[in-house]
Amino acid sequence: MSEPKAAANLGRTTFSIDDVEHAAGDPDCSACYSDEYPQPCKCGGLIHDQFVGEGEFTILTDKRCDRCGEAYGNVDDADIPQPAPNADPPDAPLAGL
Repeated sequence: MSEPKAAANLGRTTFSIDDVEHAAGDPDCSACYSDEYPQPCKCGGLIHDQFVGEGEFTILTDKRCDRCGEAYGNVDDADIPQPAPNADPPDAPLAGL
């Protein structure tokens, strides 16, 4: 995975999956292969997917988080850890301070 870099004139950060630039933090990333992506990651970032080929009975995708960089490869969507319900996002300020 390449290091995130500022996208020219968009003010967004991008990162590469298999030489395709994805928009980090964008829940409507147009580079994602499936309409079902990006999806939330357990770290609070977004998991993006990219087409990499076809298997005998399946389409192969590479899935990667735009925040923690976790690579999920061609795992089943049900096997990707999801954020805890009602959990504070990692960058949220602490309550009561």
